[in-house]
Amino acid sequence: MPGEYVAPRTEVEQLIADVRADVLGRDRIGVHDDFFDLGGQSLDVARVVNQIQLLTGLEPELAVFFVTPTVAGLAERVIEQFAALEEAAEDPADVET
Repeated sequence: MPGEYVAPRTEVEQLIADVRADVLGRDRIGVHDDFFDLGGQSLDVARVVNQIQLLTGLEPELAVFFVTPTVAGLAERVIEQFAALEEAAEDPADVET
């Protein structure tokens, strides 16, 4: 149901929801809440990206926020970035001999 609060279901969703809530000055943000519908602006996107980078070492692309403006969508992208980094680290072709 649109507008119904859905709590974060994973650690990544919780991290992103907490960062967004802090940046937007809200008590809580659900996984399906649209960042821009909650009052988020372009400068807020940069603040969220900066916090996520500080906490995870990853830097989601700014464009991701416009394509997937929800916690669930961004969490999926962050998980994909983690997986890609792990895969690259495990790829024997990347290991120098």
